Amino acid sequence: MKRVSVRGTLSAATMQNVLREVTSPEGRPLAAVFEIDLSGLSFIDAGGIVIFTNLLEWLKRRPVRAQLVGYQGYGQAIRYLDDCGFFKHHLGHPLKEFASLRETTLPVTTVAHAQSHGWLEFTAMPWLASKLQMSTASLSDLSVSLKELFNNIVDHSTEQIACIHVQWHPKQNQIRVAVSDFGVGIAREVQRLHPHLNDPEAIFWASEEGFSTKPGGRNLGAGLAILIDNVVERNGGEVQIYANRGSLLCKGGQRITAETRAFYPGTLVNITLRTDTIELVPEREDLQW
Repeated sequence: MKRVSVRGTLSAATMQNVLREVTSPEGRPLAAVFEIDLSGLSFIDAGGIVIFTNLLEWLKRRPVRAQLVGYQGYGQAIRYLDDCGFFKHHLGHPLKEFASLRETTLPVTTVAHAQSHGWLEFTAMPWLASKLQMSTASLSDLSVSLKELFNNIVDHSTEQIACIHVQWHPKQNQIRVAVSDFGVGIAREVQRLHPHLNDPEAIFWASEEGFSTKPGGRNLGAGLAILIDNVVERNGGEVQIYANRGSLLCKGGQRITAETRAFYPGTLVNITLRTDTIELVPEREDLQW
């Protein structure tokens, strides 16, 4: 058994410390059984929740047993996880009976590709529109971007399931959306055709519109390209992409690649969207015949 302590803040920026304790540089679990201690966790954001959920799902499919401990103190981070449905998803029940979803979040959710477009159209976008007091038509660009992102997950990673979490931060005028899968990762898929590329270079190529890893691929590259164009260029937000040992940061008109210190199993897309730059569009009315 290998004991892993999760301390301080868990986010995309800090996940390397945990990943190095769980995955080898080649992308294999470092033990058959893990005991993951949450007693030192003080803060977790949307990306952190999705990273953690993705990691546990990835281990389960190996199969590797991961036991969660250290949550009995029920501190601020643990309570937030409980309210988001994290423990209900992984343990089958919430830690406390009074755990309830907060007004600023959607529950952490695993979505199959076949249901992803419907979940976005009938759950996520109406919820966001109601919180932001705007029409769902105002969020059409974001909806299209996320639908294409789910298409990318299927085409790039060979997985049919993704984990997603949405947070609204009204004081910061921000929405944060994190999406991840536990497949082979977009870097590996790109490298099947271009083995000379390292992981950061492969992620960059995958974000270019028109790039495909399959003959006749319908939207490979388009999903990430549309997302980056809508969220970064038009909205002034930020997109972070992690896969295997590479990362791509898209912000302020720049795309910055880097090699990470630890292996990320699958692909993580971490999105920060500004709410004060969204163009308000009247709700479209259905024609009556």
